[in-house]
Order: sequence, then C-alpha cells, then structure tokens
Amino acid sequence: MAMSRRRRFFWIAVGLVLVASFTAVVLGGLAYFVQSQGHSTSARQSDASSHVLSLSLEGSFAENPAPTFQLAFSGDSAPSFPAIIRALDRAADAAGLQTVFVRIGGTDLGWARAYELRGALLRVRAKGKKVTAFLEDSGNMEYYLASAADEIVALPEAILEIHGLSAEVMFLKGAFDKLGVEAQFVAMGKYKNAPNQFTEKKFTPAHREQMRSLIGGIYRDYISSVAASRKKTEAEIEALISAGPYDGSAALDAGLVDRLDYPAEALDAAGDTYRYLRDFRDQAGVFDARPKVALIFVDGEILSGESQDAGFGSGPVAGSDTIAKALRDAAEDDAVKAVVLRVNSPGGSGSASDVIAREVENTVAKKPVIVSMSDYAASGGYYVSAPANAIVADPTTITGSIGVFFGKFVLKGLFDKLGITNDYIDFGEGGSFASASRRWSPEDQAKVEGLASRFYDRFLALVAENRHMDVEGVHEIAQGRVWTGAEAKRVGLVDELGGFDRALLLAKDKANIASGQDVAVVVFPAAKSAFDRFFEDADGWDGIGISARGSLRPEMLADRFRARVLKQSRTIWARLPYGFEVR
Repeated sequence: MAMSRRRRFFWIAVGLVLVASFTAVVLGGLAYFVQSQGHSTSARQSDASSHVLSLSLEGSFAENPAPTFQLAFSGDSAPSFPAIIRALDRAADAAGLQTVFVRIGGTDLGWARAYELRGALLRVRAKGKKVTAFLEDSGNMEYYLASAADEIVALPEAILEIHGLSAEVMFLKGAFDKLGVEAQFVAMGKYKNAPNQFTEKKFTPAHREQMRSLIGGIYRDYISSVAASRKKTEAEIEALISAGPYDGSAALDAGLVDRLDYPAEALDAAGDTYRYLRDFRDQAGVFDARPKVALIFVDGEILSGESQDAGFGSGPVAGSDTIAKALRDAAEDDAVKAVVLRVNSPGGSGSASDVIAREVENTVAKKPVIVSMSDYAASGGYYVSAPANAIVADPTTITGSIGVFFGKFVLKGLFDKLGITNDYIDFGEGGSFASASRRWSPEDQAKVEGLASRFYDRFLALVAENRHMDVEGVHEIAQGRVWTGAEAKRVGLVDELGGFDRALLLAKDKANIASGQDVAVVVFPAAKSAFDRFFEDADGWDGIGISARGSLRPEMLADRFRARVLKQSRTIWARLPYGFEVR
C-alpha cells in the first residue's frame, strides 16, 4: 500500500531533524577540536600570570543569554550581564592584575546598563589598576563608557559621533487614517502615552513634558559623569559635546581622547600576554558550601505562559509561568538565603504581571527579595517589583509608568477599501466586543473604561501598600508617568541607586550574610542546554507538510492576523511606549 502523504511528511521531518542534529554535532565537535588543538589566534590564549586583562565591550549584551552549540562543545557558557559585572569586580580584587585594556564598540546597551559597566570600570580603577579604553567608530553611549578609563585611545581615522541626546518617536495615526485603521484605546493617567503612537500625530503636551524630563535626566547624568572623569567643568563638556561629531585628530585636539593609535599596537603597549574575563567568572560547583543567592530574570515583555529567548526579529519574553515557578523553587530551597529579581522589562500583560507580583509577595514572606532594575523596569516591570523588600535602580533606569491601557484596532475602513465584508450573528449583548470590524458601542466603551480603571486602582493599591504610601500620594506620581531611576528615588518609588553589585550587597545584608562573605549566585531556573532546546524546538513536527502549506494559504494568514488583533483587545496592558530609544 502506498505510504500516505501525512506519513511521508512525518518521515521527511524526522530525517530533517536527524540531519540537523548530526550536522550540529559534527560542526560543534570540529570547532571544539580546532580550539583544543590551539589553532585559535594567540591573542585568545589566556596567561594566568599576565598582569593585563583584555576586554571587549561590543555587540549584544543579553541579560541572560541562551546557550549555543558552539559554547556547549567548548565547555563554556555565555555569561549573563550580572555575571559580567561580578567578573569585573573579581578582576578589581585580583592581586597580580595591573592593567585593564577595554576595546569599546557598538553595543545594544541602554543607559542604565552602560552606567553599571562604567561603575564596574571605576571600581577597577579605585583598586589601583590602570584602565585604558580604545575607541574606533563610536557614539555617545560608547564615549560615556570610555570616559571611566584613566586613558582613552582612539583610532586616528575614528569617527566619534559625540553630540547632544535625542529621542525620536514614530507616530502612525496619519498612515492609519490613509489605510482606514482606527486605534480605539482607553488609557488610565494623562501620562500613559503608550497608545499615542497609534492615536496621535505628534507629542501631546503631557507626552512632551514627560519625554523632556526623561531625556533631560539622562543628559545631565551623561554630562556630569564625563566631566568628573575627564577633569573638566560640566559647561566645558557640554560645549564639546555640542560641537561634535569628531574624527580622531579633532577629538585629540579637543581633549576628549588622550592619544591616537591602532588596536594591535595599543594592546601590545599594555603587555605581551593577557588574561580574559572568563578567568574571573564565578563558577558555582555542586559541592559549593558558600551561601546561595538566587538570581531570577524578568527579561523582556511580560506575557502569560513560558519565558522565551529573543528570536529573529523579536525580543525576549518574560513568561509569568516560568518566573512564578522560579520564585517558588527559590523560596522552598533552604540553601537559598535571598533572591535578587533582575528586572529588564518595559511591562506587558497586566494579568501576567499580577501573577508574578503575587509570587514575589509569597517569596518575601519566606526570605528577602531585592529588585535590581536594569535598562527598563516600567509599568508591568514596576508592578512585579513593588512587593519586594527593596528596589535598587540605576540613576538612568527607565521606571515608573504606573498606569494601564486597553484597546483594539478597528479595521472596518481597511476592509472596505479592500472589498472585504463581514456579516454577523449575535446572541446576547456584547458578542462583538473584540471584533476588529466594529467599533465599541458607548456601552462597550464604558465597560472598557471600568475594566481599566479597576486595574489601575489595583496597581495604585499594590504600590501604596508595599511602598508605605497612601493611594492619593501614589496617584500623584503615577498616571502613567515615566521616571528615571534618580527621579524615582526622589519620589519614593526606589530605595537605593546602584546596579547589580549594590542589589547583591543589600540581599546579603537582609539575609544576615556578612558583606565580605562571598556568595554563590545561582540562576533560577537553571539554563537548559543547547541540545535540550534544539530537541524541544523539534517537537510537533508530525504533519509538518500540511501545517507548513496551510500556513501560507490566504485564509490562514487572515486568521492569524485576526487572532493577533483579538489578543490585543482581550488584555489590559501595563507597558511603556513603543519604539522608544535614546541615543
């Protein structure tokens, strides 16, 4: 009997999985063999007796990066951002180390994480070690990092795009009007401007006020930090920054860099052999007797379900199920003395944020929980932070945004332009509440406003209870208002300013661990191996031919788009504005 089409597709899928697995094993093994035979460049060979640490700060800095096949075969793992900070602090204490040479390139860091890295370099200097920063083509963020060094070296033909700061927001209402799309949203708080990108053509007065305050706070920190390190007045640094950009020679003449050189020569001048940051990373073993501090990440948009790593064209997802279980496991582990909740999230689903916040409350009842805010910890990111024993934020962390919004996109105008029609059969009232082809009725609008208002009241009450404030006081600083970490401390939303290092010290103090006592920082949940992740992704391949072909049919694409619109309209969102970046 001829093999059925479905069965044939199944065996094709199985074959593809086996071929991919075999290829990954061969390539990974080959990479490991080459590395173990010493065919990598001599620059990457670590010399434990060297007095120079060679460090590269460029590219992507994930809060908690996913494992890869290459690292799996090398026996190494990609360090989390807090692990990088801890390694730098260990290097600062290393007796034989004299110089840190840091090559700084383009990164995906926000201003808060740049502040943390800069602080770690300053702590290295404070321990008597020389820090040399090397710049090629760079911008404000990279120069901000480099200014922590004793000496800044630039490539002779480098382009230093040093200039004033700017934040640009793209507004889509004009395009929506032409397409026949209407964004129907309700927001709680005059500063809750996340929907403005869809409902406005430019900044509203409240939106502009908030953005000016936010960017102004970051700009002031930038100017004052660079001025202190470069031993110039703030007025001098502001004038120099306003006169940019510069090439290498002009930057040297302006006193923004100390000398010009090429990377190989600059590194050779520091020393003949080198150590690398992996030499200073903490490795917690099975029989580690040190007190344990759990590190749990809330990284990315907060949504219901499992956490997901960043994918092609999409950022990471902080899944409420994953994070809640990690908190429960840490709370029940007697070896864990405290928890650091590392929050790097612009918020997301209100209900998912509530699930995590509840588990934080339960954990606090058993052991200390300290929040370490990263680049963002706003709206839903602040919601999950509020119940903690203490909140630590960088001065340039973007936080607050205590408010919610609820809405949907009405596509009837677009459907009309395309000749798409919809017909309806309704039973009972409100059956078309989430429909993308019909506007809310006045009654539906009132219901939406009631839902958003009740969740906003819950948000205010949660913050008031845990920050020891009255609800009216919280409302005054809420209404969706976004604050820098420094401003948030001033208004009582943050306890201390600092990075992960400060949060860890505070966690030790709350757990009655001596400040000088070393601790094992253990990530919850434990990272899955690259092999586990690969075979998980291969699940459900039975019938791949049918599903792959089906997903390309116009009606299937329409169904997926409609499902996305429906999901948007069924969730109360506690989230920052979209498309917001400061450079």
